[in-house]
Amino acid sequence: MIDQIAMHPSVDSTQLIFHAQTIKQTLREKSEDSRSLSSLSRETKNVAQQLLQAAKNLKRECVRVIVCESLDNAELDVNKVVKMLKESSDSLGKIANKFDKHARGYDYQIQVNDHTMNTFQSVFSLRTRVATCERQANARLVKQRDSLQRALPKIEDHEMTVVGMKGIIGLPVDSMPLLDATRRVLNNM
Repeated sequence: MIDQIAMHPSVDSTQLIFHAQTIKQTLREKSEDSRSLSSLSRETKNVAQQLLQAAKNLKRECVRVIVCESLDNAELDVNKVVKMLKESSDSLGKIANKFDKHARGYDYQIQVNDHTMNTFQSVFSLRTRVATCERQANARLVKQRDSLQRALPKIEDHEMTVVGMKGIIGLPVDSMPLLDATRRVLNNM
């Protein structure tokens, strides 16, 4: 969150201008974070789609179960695997779109703040304009934080499906980069 210092009488105009620039920089960084999360989500979706295609190929070859040596020869129903991977792929795509929307929201907020700072110079004091930018930027940050918190269980579930399937079929398993990055962004808000 952005410190709300604009209405403090002890803050002078130089500090207000610096604070306005800090708000803009914070919004820019959050936009970049959102784009990075979108990219990670799309990468995970691509892995899910590759695994889905492999499962569909098995299904076309009339394979009904996948025997997993890593799980004590447990058998996985190919139809269920296809369904799980399709659901994960679709959800990860929607999550990526949501992150893109967050980034566009931050970009728009930067434009609104620039407009507020430049257009209303003769109408409102510098202090009022910076305070307005603070409130609007914090509202945007709260909105994204809440959205990320709601999306976290879905991200964990769908990324776990992809990572788990990679491990089951014997591919090298990395950590869960999308979930880790989302948690980092949330912790830095």
